[in-house]
Amino acid sequence: MNYWELGICLGLLLLAFAAASLNSHARSGRGSIEKGKLLAGLAIGTTLFLWMAVVLRPHADKQIEELISALEAAEEDEQEELQRQLERLREQQQVPQQDLEGDYVSSTSCRSCHPGEHRSWHDSYHRSMTMVASREGIKAPFDGRELALGDTTFKVWQEGDEFWVRTPDPDREFALLKQNEQAPSLDQFYHPRQGPVPPMVDRRVVMTTGSHSMQMFWLPSAKAGQDLRLFPWVYFIPEKKWIPYEDSFIVDPRYSRPAAAWNRECIICHSVNGNPRATFKQIQNRIELDTSVAELGIACEACHGPAADHIKRHSNPLVRYQHRLDDIPDSTIFNPATATQSESSETCAQCHSWFIVENMQKFLQQGSGFRPGKRLSKTHQLVFYDKESIHQNPYADAFWPDGSVRTGGREYLGMAISACFQKGTMTCLDCHSMHQSTDPSDQLTSQATSNLSCLRCHDEIANSLGEHTHHLADSEGSRCYNCHMPHTSFALMGAIRSHRVDSPRVVKEDLGGRPNACNLCHLDKTLEWTSDHLVQWYDHPPAKLEPEQREVAASVRWILGGNGVQRAISAWHMGWEPAIEASGQNWQLPLLNIVRTDDFSVNRFVAQRAMKAHELYQPLRSDQPFDFIGEREPQRKIQLQFLDNWQNSAMRRTIPPAVLQEENGELQMEKINQLINNRDNRPIVMPE
Repeated sequence: MNYWELGICLGLLLLAFAAASLNSHARSGRGSIEKGKLLAGLAIGTTLFLWMAVVLRPHADKQIEELISALEAAEEDEQEELQRQLERLREQQQVPQQDLEGDYVSSTSCRSCHPGEHRSWHDSYHRSMTMVASREGIKAPFDGRELALGDTTFKVWQEGDEFWVRTPDPDREFALLKQNEQAPSLDQFYHPRQGPVPPMVDRRVVMTTGSHSMQMFWLPSAKAGQDLRLFPWVYFIPEKKWIPYEDSFIVDPRYSRPAAAWNRECIICHSVNGNPRATFKQIQNRIELDTSVAELGIACEACHGPAADHIKRHSNPLVRYQHRLDDIPDSTIFNPATATQSESSETCAQCHSWFIVENMQKFLQQGSGFRPGKRLSKTHQLVFYDKESIHQNPYADAFWPDGSVRTGGREYLGMAISACFQKGTMTCLDCHSMHQSTDPSDQLTSQATSNLSCLRCHDEIANSLGEHTHHLADSEGSRCYNCHMPHTSFALMGAIRSHRVDSPRVVKEDLGGRPNACNLCHLDKTLEWTSDHLVQWYDHPPAKLEPEQREVAASVRWILGGNGVQRAISAWHMGWEPAIEASGQNWQLPLLNIVRTDDFSVNRFVAQRAMKAHELYQPLRSDQPFDFIGEREPQRKIQLQFLDNWQNSAMRRTIPPAVLQEENGELQMEKINQLINNRDNRPIVMPE
């Protein structure tokens, strides 16, 4: 309820009270003096009511009323421009408004005293995670191009400083996609590509999410007080390519596009002190939102907490300089670098984890309420792997069967089950820093790009690194993180490092096990080869393996017969430079070529990108460009042409054993088809 609504309620209550009092006086026959007092009070109350209704009425509503009045009185040639102004104002009302009431002050208040820290944060991708749509923030080309998806043709264009899209009515499409959440089976899902398609409308982009790898675009609803709607195309910045939203993450094609709702979901991590400010309208039987934020993006107070008291205290220069000279912690602000292990790590975990809001109704009305330095469990119920209930868990596909999280952006869930965290003092800041990183991409400290972050605790290994790793000390095989934090998570169209710090193991794979670090680098080796070395080097018990696991390279088995995530991880590593250096190159090409017609569109993208890392790709490639989101028949033609070029090429290539190819490069199709036919085809959706 805003002040205007409050004024109306108070005024009506006052009028009702005065009327009841006058009626009571009339029946009791009291004097005119008392009656005059009541009338005077009534007049004052009425005046107060009118003042609150007029003065405190939201300014935007007043502007809308003025435009409506002007529109009604305007000439025909003026009406179109006034109508557009009216639409702009209504659209702008749906962008979350800044609210600095309470203890929040925003990052601009930090700059004068902390210019260096402000600059390093301003250069980070945390700052630009969510922005109002503008020329400076939008990375995608809105150049009038058309984007075809099934039978639907979208369009993106720019008008001055405004960015526009032509898209199926986002409100109707959102409603259809929400129905999928109640669908009893995948066969009954609504698929936008298959239709029916809602009527096409033009909408202005009002807000963006992402600015580093991928950017998403948010549109206003035609209905007041609703969630922003997601434009169903995202822009993949490294490839400078528009991609349908459902093709930008690992998802079984039997699933459909999720119904994204920024104001109720994304807001909790992609803004500071985001508050949906939901009101349930009983008559209309719906929720209306009046969303506010202290700041869009991830800014200073997301990690340091609300700073009003801090600024108030340090506005006195004597206090400020005294604090610089003493060692007394500043109680008016939270500093993750000097906090306890749990306090520091949970500051990152408020976003970098899977969680369920403890009290959804309270969150929708007031925001999450989490403050850095406080216990995260008060507001967030973190979601870890639970073997007993994993199949009832909506985040089941986000974990490997050994409990390791495999979706990017949820790194705390990996670190928290690591011995370095549970038995040691490890925090996120041992490797990452907002203000002292070497590169804003990963925000790694200089120590984290070498072994120093690990060797600070494991100093006994520092002087005998080669003996410990059984690799050359200056090689990729002696990088701690390549063995203990392999790329077994996936996000933003590629594999990323697991943040569960553990040692390589040859594990049972019949339930889609997590690939081990050894075979993700030594792509041409079998699980038996890895097991033998782990037995010899580290006294592991020998693994019990099936004949196929002893005879066929592990990466080949994963890329052909694994589940959707295993195929993506293996394909990515076949284009990873350290793995190519360890395993040789080019022999991976025909295997990656097979994945270019994978059911999972992201896997097709990853395979195509990995092929480009091999020197024989260019001379053997098709003349036709490969489009991983295009029609399947052209993809198959390109696939067959490359296979024909590969098998008929006289170019020299070295084919290792165990990769299902003859020495001349001919594929062992019977064994390959056997793996593909026995593939793990369980439906998977990997939320990011």
